[in-house]
Amino acid sequence: MKINFQIEQEDLDCVKKLLREMKTCSFVVERHKNLESREPVEKEEFWKEMVCTRLTSQQKSSPQSPITQFSEEKPFLLNYALITKKNDIKSFVSKTLTEYKGIRHQNKIGDALDCNYHRLNENCGWDEMLRKVNSLIGKDDPVVEREVADYVRSKLKGFGPKQSRNLLQFLRLTRYGIPLDSRVTKWMNRNLDLPFPLNAVVLSDAGYYEFVLGIIQTLCRKCDTFPCILDASIFASFDVKK
Repeated sequence: MKINFQIEQEDLDCVKKLLREMKTCSFVVERHKNLESREPVEKEEFWKEMVCTRLTSQQKSSPQSPITQFSEEKPFLLNYALITKKNDIKSFVSKTLTEYKGIRHQNKIGDALDCNYHRLNENCGWDEMLRKVNSLIGKDDPVVEREVADYVRSKLKGFGPKQSRNLLQFLRLTRYGIPLDSRVTKWMNRNLDLPFPLNAVVLSDAGYYEFVLGIIQTLCRKCDTFPCILDASIFASFDVKK
């Protein structure tokens, strides 16, 4: 069975209005870096963004949230050089997050990062991961982005369709494959003429995720913008004080 959707002019007008209203927000301006080229991703950068991505899963990451503040700590409290010196990575991560206050799922995150550390350091894991993600540099292809996101999802514990794309977006490597969550589905349900309401819970299913992402990509193509910019605009709109 296939579901066909038709984009109406009212939908396009709504997207364009949001883009105009949010274009000067710092978060949106920063996201435009995803449209620029960048140097190859190194191990330390990948590790930090992987940690930050895992932290934001099922937790609020607004500008003043503990997650955002933790991610901006300098030096980063869970940096790769420090992690490599720990014999018990899981306990160290859990203890660090617990002491920071305001961050949930400390043990679950500790377990995932411990697992991913060992996966990346075994069987040329780092070489393959960095080769894959850096293959996106200079590319402008949603299909390739999806393939790399699927690879990341298959290799990292705790990373589903959203988290894998969130990581690649944090690394400024992608334009089309955005992380979909409740903010995106809420905005779409409120502002677009959808044939049925979207359910954020079902986004954990890869097929449903790709269906919703397809709507986003079609909207952006017709509005002459990129999904990563629309994503930033939607995200920013929820943080603007009314």
